[in-house]
Amino acid sequence: MNTLLDISKYPNKAYEYMHNILLDGKFKCDYIYDDDTSDAAIGFLYDVINTHKELKPHIEEMNKIAKIRSEKSKSKLEKITETWLKGAFFESFKQGFKVSRNYFIDFVLKIYMPQDETRKKALKVSARKLFDKYMKLNRKKVDRVKATQKLDELKAQFPQYDIEKAYSYAVISGKFALKNDDIKDFMRIITLLKK
Repeated sequence: MNTLLDISKYPNKAYEYMHNILLDGKFKCDYIYDDDTSDAAIGFLYDVINTHKELKPHIEEMNKIAKIRSEKSKSKLEKITETWLKGAFFESFKQGFKVSRNYFIDFVLKIYMPQDETRKKALKVSARKLFDKYMKLNRKKVDRVKATQKLDELKAQFPQYDIEKAYSYAVISGKFALKNDDIKDFMRIITLLKK
């Protein structure tokens, strides 16, 4: 479950947009006319969290300005794509298998089992586009891990492990990023593996 600390950081332009909406006389909420700033802040947070019907389109507009997308708005096929690619990259790192779009499309067709050719073609097109999108994102993540020098100390300290592949998978899975704190935590995990 996400907390308030998980809220995305928006650019100033998005905050200016929301500020103007809240000050607009057409937007009606009890907390806007209250002189108590704590009531206003709590009222606004409550409406954001509970997806107030008047506020929702404006938050979606902020997301467009910031070029971010809510986890809740991802389609089932998108979530399937992300999950399948995580597993495929794991097998690729472990066994050397090629990550195949055709295998993915076959997998999706087995899940959805479209009843006619028109739906089958549409599903293939959607699956192909999502596969290409997330494959590109994951390749960029792997390339960033390969290019960084932050892992050099770990590679030298643990030559018996393929640190680059392991950290690439950790980044793809979303559990780690190329931050010093994450790399330190990763090193601690590896240290625990040693007997």
